[in-house]
Amino acid sequence: MKLEPLEFMSRFLQHTLPTGFARIRTFGWLHPSAKVRANRVRALLRAKPLLTPAEQQTWLPPADPESEVAQPPAPKISCAPDCPRCHTAMLLVGIWRGGQISLYPHRPP
Repeated sequence: MKLEPLEFMSRFLQHTLPTGFARIRTFGWLHPSAKVRANRVRALLRAKPLLTPAEQQTWLPPADPESEVAQPPAPKISCAPDCPRCHTAMLLVGIWRGGQISLYPHRPP
């Protein structure tokens, strides 16, 4: 396919952004089709969910802000496991469950 220089430049410049603009790539929970995940993130941040006009008519805000985020039940510990090295009871300071949010997020060193 052979293009005139002006046609080539016009097609090429359709893929560039003007000065000062940044390319936005949406993926993960930011993707437009990830509305459920985005609303979960918004609930964790205690923000109102993004709803369609039909959903807005039936949506009721939660009565208690703490009810937006369902906290997992506290783990029931019957006895601490033994240390595999010294075979004494280990001191458990917490249990991490899949999907649970850390109370102490990682910070840069």
